[in-house]
Amino acid sequence: MPQKRSLAVEPRPYGRWAVQTAGSERATSLHETKADAIARAREVAKHRHAELVIKNKDGTIAQRDSYAATRYRPGDRKRQRRMI
Repeated sequence: MPQKRSLAVEPRPYGRWAVQTAGSERATSLHETKADAIARAREVAKHRHAELVIKNKDGTIAQRDSYAATRYRPGDRKRQRRMI
């Protein structure tokens, strides 16, 4: 089974924010503001078709977004609805 890909926006010491891939030791990128880190993480998550987890300063999860690739092409979904 393929491994689920995810990215996280996490707080770092001294007020910085990191975009980090799950399971890695080093951050993908470091940012001065949470907003900058979220913007970069969304770009990377869309490109990688990954899940994005945004955390608060205390480490709790604030938001989750998924940018996974769709299983069906747009035309396929219409055909499936008509068959049901």
